[in-house]
Amino acid sequence: MSTADQIAAALGGKLNGGGWSCHCPAHSDRNASLSISEGRDGKVLVYCHAGCSFQHVRDEIQRRCFTLDGKPGRLPMK
Repeated sequence: MSTADQIAAALGGKLNGGGWSCHCPAHSDRNASLSISEGRDGKVLVYCHAGCSFQHVRDEIQRRCFTLDGKPGRLPMK
């Protein structure tokens, strides 16, 4: 379980307006193409501007021990 802030921090994200810009974990990303924010319902919203599918991004985020449900969770072990 994770918040947008936790996921963005783990991906090395930077604040960008009302959300975060991060390197997408679903592809080799030289530019921060992933947008992360929190929806009104508290769920984490992700969008890859390079074209990765939501499912691929979600799977890679889950592989790093995070979910998109917006509930606080623990950071994965490094």
